[in-house]
Amino acid sequence: MDHIFTIFCSVACKKTTFNLQKFGTILLLSLLPHFGNAQMIERVNIFSYNVNEGLLQSHVNDIAFDKYNFAWLSFENGIQKFDGANFTNIPLQAGLPDDKNVRFLSDSSGKMYFSHPLGVSEYDAYTNTFTKILKYDQPQSITPHFLGVYQDILYVCTNEGNLYAIHLTEKNIQHFNLPFWPKNIQNNSNISFAGNIINGQTVLKIANNIYLIDILKRVILHTIPNTLSYYYIPQFQYSKIRYLVSKGSQILLTEYDFITKKEKVINESKSTSLRFAEFYNKEKKYFSHANRFYEYGNKPGTEIEYVNLQNTIIDDQAEIYKISIDHFGNIYLLTVNSGFRVIFTNHYNLKYFGVPGFREAFTTSLCIDKKENRILVGTFTNGLLIFDSSQKLVKHIKILPGQKKALSITAIVKVNDDEYIILPSSDTKGYLYNYKTSRFTTVNITPPFHNDIKINYYGNKLISKNGEPAWVYINEYLFQVNQKSIKKYYYPSKGGMAGVFLGKYFIRFSNNNIVFSDTSSQVEKEFPLLNTGGVRCMKTDGTYIYIGSNKGVFKMDSLGNVLYHIGKNEGLPDESIYALHIEKNGDLWCSTNKGIFQLNTAHKILQISREDGLQENEFNTGAVEAAADGELFFGGVNGVSSFYPSQVYAKEDKIEVIFTDIKVNNKSYASDTAAIWATKKIKLSYKESSLAFDFIARFNGNPSFLLYQHRMEGVDNAWIQSKELQTVRYFLQPGKYKFQVYASRLFDPKAKPLNEIIIIISPPFWETWWFISLLILTSLGILFVIISRHQKNKYNKKLAVLEQENKLQQERDKISKDLHDSIGAYANVVLYKTEILQKENEGIKSSSTVNDLKYASRDIITSLRENIWALKKNSFTADECLLRMKNFVLNLSRYYPDIQFKITGEAPEDKQLHYQNALHAVRIIQEAITNAVKHAKATKVLLNSYAVADAWIFTVSDNGQGFQEAGPGEDTEAYGIENMKYRASEAGFHLKLSSLPGEGSTITLSIPIL
Repeated sequence: MDHIFTIFCSVACKKTTFNLQKFGTILLLSLLPHFGNAQMIERVNIFSYNVNEGLLQSHVNDIAFDKYNFAWLSFENGIQKFDGANFTNIPLQAGLPDDKNVRFLSDSSGKMYFSHPLGVSEYDAYTNTFTKILKYDQPQSITPHFLGVYQDILYVCTNEGNLYAIHLTEKNIQHFNLPFWPKNIQNNSNISFAGNIINGQTVLKIANNIYLIDILKRVILHTIPNTLSYYYIPQFQYSKIRYLVSKGSQILLTEYDFITKKEKVINESKSTSLRFAEFYNKEKKYFSHANRFYEYGNKPGTEIEYVNLQNTIIDDQAEIYKISIDHFGNIYLLTVNSGFRVIFTNHYNLKYFGVPGFREAFTTSLCIDKKENRILVGTFTNGLLIFDSSQKLVKHIKILPGQKKALSITAIVKVNDDEYIILPSSDTKGYLYNYKTSRFTTVNITPPFHNDIKINYYGNKLISKNGEPAWVYINEYLFQVNQKSIKKYYYPSKGGMAGVFLGKYFIRFSNNNIVFSDTSSQVEKEFPLLNTGGVRCMKTDGTYIYIGSNKGVFKMDSLGNVLYHIGKNEGLPDESIYALHIEKNGDLWCSTNKGIFQLNTAHKILQISREDGLQENEFNTGAVEAAADGELFFGGVNGVSSFYPSQVYAKEDKIEVIFTDIKVNNKSYASDTAAIWATKKIKLSYKESSLAFDFIARFNGNPSFLLYQHRMEGVDNAWIQSKELQTVRYFLQPGKYKFQVYASRLFDPKAKPLNEIIIIISPPFWETWWFISLLILTSLGILFVIISRHQKNKYNKKLAVLEQENKLQQERDKISKDLHDSIGAYANVVLYKTEILQKENEGIKSSSTVNDLKYASRDIITSLRENIWALKKNSFTADECLLRMKNFVLNLSRYYPDIQFKITGEAPEDKQLHYQNALHAVRIIQEAITNAVKHAKATKVLLNSYAVADAWIFTVSDNGQGFQEAGPGEDTEAYGIENMKYRASEAGFHLKLSSLPGEGSTITLSIPIL
């Protein structure tokens, strides 16, 4: 090192020391409670509600909670109900005739009672209805007080000493005048009541005297004179009462025991405030005085003061005058003129290290030294803050000795017991700081900076190979730090602000690439990493690299493969990752512009925000460090937040979810039997199909911090997440549904619903089962009638057809008989005579006329037989038709022995032809064969029958002289051909003739097979 020097306390240092001592004194005094013996402090999250949040007025007269944990608030001009997020004004209605200056009382059964100037009303939270149980003869100018409930009797007392005893079961009322009541009391502030009855006794205060009263006998048992706490009398505590008394210039918190008749001082207050509030139950005891709030300890002097997340008092604006606790243990504090405060008892276990003033603890670097009980915080322009582990500021060094400019610190590295290397921003040197001696020694950086380059504002502390945080990466420069020297290495990094060591590599981001640099050989290899928007932080678990960018979290292996990228689409509350830490179980903790989130190995996300107790929502680059015991420290714009990841929850959440409103067609649903929050099933008509649901969680925390889930069974296949309270809407078809809700700090895709409501939407009558059944039965009946009539008509028609066919068959039989008996007989006679004539002239040459006559007679007989055959049946099989053709050819061959006839093929099976089509087919084939014999002078005639896919085919071919068809208008002797064409057309057959003169002919007949 070129220069080492030691600086002792200069004038500037003395000034800094004086300011530090002054500030420390002020801070410690501000944290001390007014009651001298209280020492312990509990940081809690406090939420304020006033007119800006929807409160009717800034002064709340009274508060109570019904069985569903709705907070009821009374005002001078009305009543409101608070569900934890929204305020609802309660109108006048049946059973609640007045709403001005109402007093509340809740009993153990969950019933609530409202005292108002016109009487007493009972509220049933299950039905959300009121019943008036007491009516005064005259309106009261001051709302009467509840004394409490004892042996099922509700006691109410007016400011005039009229006592009303209401039997809650029998509903009868007794009226008494208290004999001891003074007659000259006019000011309401001079009278107050304890509001509870124990063993038939209660306490009330009139003027400055406190009285122990036997409520059954209506007599004074004991009097305590001259007390000061005239604004409010705390609860009666089993023979004891606490109040304020004055002793000279002191205000004493005093306890009086009615059994021993002794008074003792609990604590001495340094405030002159006369307001005192107290609440106790079996689990907790609280009290408040002069804007401060305490929890009683197990013994006097062990009180715990509750402070806010910035370690200051609960309320510095208005005095607290009443304490109330809801069913989950959350604490409600009513103030005089500033609304009310809520302390949610289940908060995160977070610590805060900071100082007063806007961004006076803007943290840029951390060094956690729990071994020496030191938390070193480097700030921007406010120097070095050193806290102990109890969050107490023990040292504050604003400037370096001998310098005038404000000190900003980029990095702090412990190098030895009580010694730390500090790298200031905008400097070219480092400094060795000794805590015990408060000395600073210059440590040069080698090689030195040139060209006005200096240390940048943000850096990332790295873990080296031996596990010690002796390296710091600051804006392209890697610093190796030890007690005596700081070595500087240059690693260009465009768009990156972080690096890590993994094995022999130093890894950083530059120019949209992850760059692996071998620290021994300086050989580099690059892997692309796009769409990052720049990288702010990196960490490694020894195997994988975790990268915090401006576009979420990346996970990469040592080969440069991106294993995942998680951003807003995957549920991150913010994509700008400022610092990250890896736990041993693989969970990530990341700081952002919107608080801190945990990303576990199942990619479930837990978010923590300023409202949960963080220093602010905005954190700073690289400002994270883990202590050896696992405590995590994150630095931000207003200080440091720390926590143990395994203990971040204060206690188990006990969450309930209730429905606060259900709108049907934009109108709130109302039931005669139960309120919305008590309703389990609703039935609607098909016209009431537009539904909207409002719901809220109840637990020992702020319901707005939870993630809400909902699903409609029958519509949604999975849970739908809502990051904040919002109305859920559906448009439903007739059917049965189940709307389910759930709330938790984490989204749970396998959650079991915390509440559900069954929805039945009735269909219109024409869609009901009974109407559809009736319609089906009626339709079936009509169809049956139609089918019956159709079948009957079809039967009648078929019967008529059969009768007609029977008549036709009879007519055909008659015709065939007549033909056979008449024409057939005559044709046979002609044939017989012709044969005789031929025999008588044997030896004599027969004339052609006699031959023609003989053949004609045979043709007539053959044709007559075919007609008679066709008339015998309604249909014929293909085999019968083919057999008829074969018989014809056989007979013909006898007359023409010189011609060679040949028949081939078979008829198709199961083929039926109507008798007319059968006759046409036979006639066409006969005509074709006859033409071949008579006109073609053929010596060979071939008849072939075969079946194809959809037809029965006949071919008649010969080797005769052939023919040529005549044209239109030409005379022809081919009458037989025209006759064949006519028959084929009539029967729906296809006929094809192929012939050329001198080359024979072929006639093809195609009969469709259906």
